[in-house]
Amino acid sequence: MEAVSHLATLRPPDVRDRLRLLIGDADTYVRMRAVERLGVVGDRRDVPALIAALRDVTPPVRWAAASSLGRLKDERALRPLESALKTETDGASRQAIEDAIRQIRGGR
Repeated sequence: MEAVSHLATLRPPDVRDRLRLLIGDADTYVRMRAVERLGVVGDRRDVPALIAALRDVTPPVRWAAASSLGRLKDERALRPLESALKTETDGASRQAIEDAIRQIRGGR
């Protein structure tokens, strides 16, 4: 698990590719940390992977995906976030989705 954090601090060209692979890991914590780190070191190319993570089976990963999408502020995430908001049952994840939508819209 610490390897996820360490991997993201190295920043070689393939770190983001490795983080995207870890989003599919069987361990919830690993998936969550990989999604969080993509929000820190990622860019527009990572938005599709983060959007997919909004559909993860566990709330912590969905929360991390919404938070990361909000940090990246890519408008392509607005519709998927709005759709996720309609079905999200976890309170913390709902809040992260609402926050991300506000961040992307520039606080509107």
